[in-house]
Formats: sequence, C-alpha cells, structure tokens
Amino acid sequence: MDDILRKLDKFEKNNDYLNSSLSLMSLAKKFNTNSSYLSRVLNSSKSINFSQYLNDLRIDYAVNQIKNDAVFRKYTIEAIASECGYNNSASFSRSFYKKTGLHPSYFVNEILKDQKA
Repeated sequence: MDDILRKLDKFEKNNDYLNSSLSLMSLAKKFNTNSSYLSRVLNSSKSINFSQYLNDLRIDYAVNQIKNDAVFRKYTIEAIASECGYNNSASFSRSFYKKTGLHPSYFVNEILKDQKA
C-alpha cells in the first residue's frame, strides 16, 4: 500500500492526471498492480473513488491555472477542459461546479474582474 501511495504522490506531482485517456486500468498497469487494489487504496487512503480522485485533481489544477496564469484565463472553456484532461466541456463544467459551486465561465470572469479592480 505504501508503494502505491508513493506512486500516487509522484503521479500528482508530475500532473499525470491531465492525460485525457487515463483510466483506472491504465494507471493500475503503470503502477504494476491491478485496478481493484488501486481502487481499494484510493478508497481507504483518500476516501474517494478513482473518478472523484481524478476530477478533484483536475479541477484543483484548473482553479490554480485560472488564478495564476493570465494566458490560461483567455482560453475558452472547451480549451481549459481539454488542458485539464477532459474530453468534453460539459463534464468539465459539471465537475467544476460540483467542486467549487461556481460555473467555470463565472469563475474566470470573477478573476478577471478582480484583476481590473
């Protein structure tokens, strides 16, 4: 379990979660384990499933980039979604709203307003 947690830590630090073709199976294979064990490790150590884990990492990345990168703020929602590993903007927007309580376009506009103030 410690080995998997170390690998997850490295996975997070390298932003490997931004890969849009990532799946529980592919990550388990990369970590030389099986998907059910990786899923169990996530459930017990982080109290979330793989899908929620990925979404949390990706939305945290999006929020950070929007706040700190002026160029990133100029991207369309579709482009931001793609940069964050989502295959479509609808699932990105849904995940973003679920985690932050705000729609991504509103969040970007609020940051832009704060920049001007």
